[in-house]
Amino acid sequence: MLQMISEFVAAVGGAVTTVLTKDFTTWVRERSSAALPIDQGRRKGLTGVWQGEGKDLFVENGGPSSPMKATFSLKCSGKRILGHADVTVPALNHSVGLSLKGVFCSERLIQASYRSSERERIQFGVVLLELSDTGEELHGHYSGYSPMRRCLVVGEFNLTKITTKA
Repeated sequence: MLQMISEFVAAVGGAVTTVLTKDFTTWVRERSSAALPIDQGRRKGLTGVWQGEGKDLFVENGGPSSPMKATFSLKCSGKRILGHADVTVPALNHSVGLSLKGVFCSERLIQASYRSSERERIQFGVVLLELSDTGEELHGHYSGYSPMRRCLVVGEFNLTKITTKA
């Protein structure tokens, strides 16, 4: 009887170890594939200062859309993309600095999260950008929380590269 219990415990322990190892391996594989190895030329093409315009397409509380001017400074560090954005809303006479962290999801698509550079300010979200074939334009959409409106906003950016120095 004691041997049967020991064999049962060993079988259950082996099954649990197999499941946990498989789940951990899958988890690691999923996390490491989020940042794909991207051609050096595409990474170099993204690095620099970008300027353009943006606008809200949806404001959760029904408020008006706010056109904005934006300057993004982006730099690639290995598989990661780091940067800063200055966004100005002329109609509200307001500017905000945002820190950006992201990765290339493909040769064209960049996924990044952003957060206010001011620690006391609650502003955050995500942005999905597409790098043009020429490496001179970035187009994309954002979704995030606006502390000025106290709600979710969704919009778009259209940016043009102005320099290769970040």
